[in-house]
Amino acid sequence: MSTAAFTAVDKVKLPRLLLGAALGVVAALSAVSVADAQAVTVRTIAGSGRAGFEDGPALAATFMLPMGMAFDREGNLYIADGAAQRVRVMDRNGNVHTVAGGGPAVDSGFWVPGGYADGAGPQARFNRPAGIAFGPDGDLYIADSFNHCIRRMTPSGDVTTFAGSPSSAGMADGPRQTATFQRPMGLAFDKIGNLYVADPLTQVRKVDPAGVVSYIQVGNQPTNVAVFDGAAGPTLFVAGFEGLILRTPDAKIERFSPFETHLDGDRFLQGGRALGHPFGVAALDDHTVVFTDARSNTVRYLDTRYGQERILAGAPNEDASADTGGYVDGTGPLARLSGPLGIAMRADGALVVADAGNRRIRTLTPPDRREAIPLSVDLLGVARGFSPQDFKIALAGDSFVWYNTDWDTSIEGRLQHLIGSNAEFPSSTSVRVIPVWGMGSLDATDQYLKIVMDTGLFNTLLLNINAIDIAGSFGIKLADVSSNAVKWQDPLTQDLRILKGQAAAAGVPLAIVIEPLPNQLSWQESAWYELTSKPAPLDLTFKGLLRSAIRKSGVPVIDLWPAFQADLASPSHRALYATEDPHFSVHGREVAAAEIAKALLKMRPWKSR
Repeated sequence: MSTAAFTAVDKVKLPRLLLGAALGVVAALSAVSVADAQAVTVRTIAGSGRAGFEDGPALAATFMLPMGMAFDREGNLYIADGAAQRVRVMDRNGNVHTVAGGGPAVDSGFWVPGGYADGAGPQARFNRPAGIAFGPDGDLYIADSFNHCIRRMTPSGDVTTFAGSPSSAGMADGPRQTATFQRPMGLAFDKIGNLYVADPLTQVRKVDPAGVVSYIQVGNQPTNVAVFDGAAGPTLFVAGFEGLILRTPDAKIERFSPFETHLDGDRFLQGGRALGHPFGVAALDDHTVVFTDARSNTVRYLDTRYGQERILAGAPNEDASADTGGYVDGTGPLARLSGPLGIAMRADGALVVADAGNRRIRTLTPPDRREAIPLSVDLLGVARGFSPQDFKIALAGDSFVWYNTDWDTSIEGRLQHLIGSNAEFPSSTSVRVIPVWGMGSLDATDQYLKIVMDTGLFNTLLLNINAIDIAGSFGIKLADVSSNAVKWQDPLTQDLRILKGQAAAAGVPLAIVIEPLPNQLSWQESAWYELTSKPAPLDLTFKGLLRSAIRKSGVPVIDLWPAFQADLASPSHRALYATEDPHFSVHGREVAAAEIAKALLKMRPWKSR
């Protein structure tokens, strides 16, 4: 459920409770626990930090303004050095050499005057080469920005002009030889050979395999473009002044804005996070991208399906007078970058960033990508990701089980660690906690459970129920869930009795997890949300009503209320909920995980396996 859904829950009748075809299953298949999980690590792989265009061993080589980057089929990294007017390559042996372009530097030594010439390798001339991309033909295509054209370089280093003209800046479509560009900056190919060109002074252009240039309606002032080729066709991710825009294969547009004032149709990010200002972009799949933010000197990760963003490296600073950039290798938030521009993904999943301000090339270890995936995926395939010895626990519910989090700080990640590291859990097996995230219908639960049991995916099932589920599932205003208990208590009891019987028949232990919303605990929680929205009034009776309905069903209850109340009473109390909306804070997830772990270690469902 999105943040907007919380403010609109009184107006919208949501589908009936918890499970069904709309659910998502988090792919928590890896053996990495919270204790073992590593933050992204940043290290330097090329560049001494001095300005220049010296070739040689990678860490001794010099750059002026590394911008676009692309890997060839052999794993060599090509780099467009925009201020040196050169295309460089870092080979797999860790040596840097120049493959095209040239010219002497000005007296300051910080840049080389641009030029224009086709020719072999060092005879070619560029005027700020920016984005680069390899085509299906194996040639390298170069956005020659200030020459208003696209250049093509063969594997032997011969450079020719592919589209546009250095003598004519414009926006004319048509055959590539006569089409014009203003300032081409970012390039990307799809698998059938369409070349996409991000031109910040116009729009995204497409050069098809026949050489015809046309416009694509996908936002204004784009700086870069990335493509992911899926079964349905290419998905485009466009970075630029308007933020990040996703264009699906059927030409639908989704926009994530960098501005506090959003346009109609803009997607919002979980937790009210700021998108940042995307520049370079690399597609990981049809819904996930990583991008550089040269304004805040960070590298960021965005799952567009759920609007979930996190910063992989760097630390944004809102003080414009402060030194917001820097040069530090290290783990995620401790690393420092300065003007990161281009970004590319290596075959092993590692990311490579052109750290332009530092005149270096940096790598980021592969980000942890355990995330929510649609239930419509091959569930048998998901099941095959586990070992037969794994003990698999599902935590299912609405967005309270997985929202604005990564694996390390999630309820599931911490729960997996707490149980797996406890002496009560058998050392001969491993525990896996799988978040099942979504809203659906209890009527569909029978079908879902049957699928789950047929695959043997879960050994224990935990269902999370809160007041938002009750309000949405039974058509009641959130403010009225307690005063209208007669409408939902008996139906809920009956639904849970049926669910209990199905779980018992399948031999799967079942328990219900319940927790308070901020307005059922204290006004001091989620203060910003409470002050700026129309939340439900304080409701201290809902807990008893919910417990009563569940108790009558005979399903065990894991009650988080006492732990949250005790934590709130502590003099060293930390916020249990986010300030932007009623979801758990990082600390709230810690408290929830600890209480669920305590209950499971007492229940020991693995004993009946």
